[in-house]
Amino acid sequence: MNVSSFIKVILLCAGFAMGCRPQLNGSSNSTSTPEPTTTPTTSGTTLTLTAVSPTGGGVATTLTLTGTGFSSSTTATVGGNTCTNPTIVSATQMTCTAPAHSQVEKTSVVVQGSDGQSSTLANAFGYMVVLGQPNLTTQEGLQKGVTYPTLASKCGTKFLIADATNNRILIYNQVPTATETSPDLVLGQPSLYTNADNNTPNAQGTVSAQSLYRPRMFVCTGTKLIVADRNNNRVLIWNSIPTTDAQSADLVLGQPNLTSSTSNNGGVSGQSMSSPQGLFSDGTRLFITDSNNSRVLGWATLPTSNQQTAGFALGQPDLTSSVSNNGGINSNTLSYPTSVSINSNSLYVLDSSNNRVLIWNALPSSNGAAANTVIGQNNFTSFSNGTTSQKFMIPQGVFTDS
Repeated sequence: MNVSSFIKVILLCAGFAMGCRPQLNGSSNSTSTPEPTTTPTTSGTTLTLTAVSPTGGGVATTLTLTGTGFSSSTTATVGGNTCTNPTIVSATQMTCTAPAHSQVEKTSVVVQGSDGQSSTLANAFGYMVVLGQPNLTTQEGLQKGVTYPTLASKCGTKFLIADATNNRILIYNQVPTATETSPDLVLGQPSLYTNADNNTPNAQGTVSAQSLYRPRMFVCTGTKLIVADRNNNRVLIWNSIPTTDAQSADLVLGQPNLTSSTSNNGGVSGQSMSSPQGLFSDGTRLFITDSNNSRVLGWATLPTSNQQTAGFALGQPDLTSSVSNNGGINSNTLSYPTSVSINSNSLYVLDSSNNRVLIWNALPSSNGAAANTVIGQNNFTSFSNGTTSQKFMIPQGVFTDS
């Protein structure tokens, strides 16, 4: 199977700690410079714009424009809006301040002269916003700040962030378009100003339908929100996207009730969990990476009751086993899986401690079903790490584009 021909697999490094360069509107990592479009004149120096630095940032970013023919009358626009505070450094360089812009996107930069000359550099500057900080260089604040965010994703028209170390899920009613936008509400905390473990409006430190403890991943499917509440050894389900702070979850998986948090409560079974981290649903089925039990639990239909028993487990021969690489590493074993995703009818599981991604060509439905393809290893019995294009080192997340 040629995996790359139909899917993009994105792997996140351990701890989500390695720097990632944002990509805007399908931009690539290519360093090639777009060809400028100029309006020449029959006399004097032609006004041209050949480079913009930096190529991305927020409102009020200082831009350095390079070209020819700059003079005291030269002005610039970014995305059709006037670049403020223009300063002519020389005939080949000027600076200005990026103006306000309504969308997060790449846009054109244009320089203009009083004699009618102009030069355009298409897609020269990418507008981006920072959530959790007032700018790209500071770390401060709790109301708008985040600590160890592990997932950010759209849920319909809303935008959610798993703010893991602050023990909360932040919800924006629409995708933010400005830096340091405040969330509209928070789950797991009584307000945007608190972040204690299992902090609830009624009793700090008490596990409840309103509390969270290191939530790592979430998925929205239809009207439901499903959150992996890792350190409480459970998964919470809201039947509709919450609309108020600290709104109570409707269902819990992995625990007999909404006030318990014991690892493998009652023993390893299809009803228990230990450090669930990743989860995914296609709207019908649900898959959860039960990390400490070295398995992925699967439900053929979305659960509708507390502690509903999983239908099967991948990585183990049955629902009562939890041995890492049970029987020896192979196509049907797992060791601390942390992420799962579905593309069409295929299942992708990030097998973190085995430094690999396993792929099932058809969605599995039985205990210990064997994977069809492995990425990151030469075969199903290897687990070495590395830094080449064919190796991983404790990868943490896998996502697909559909």
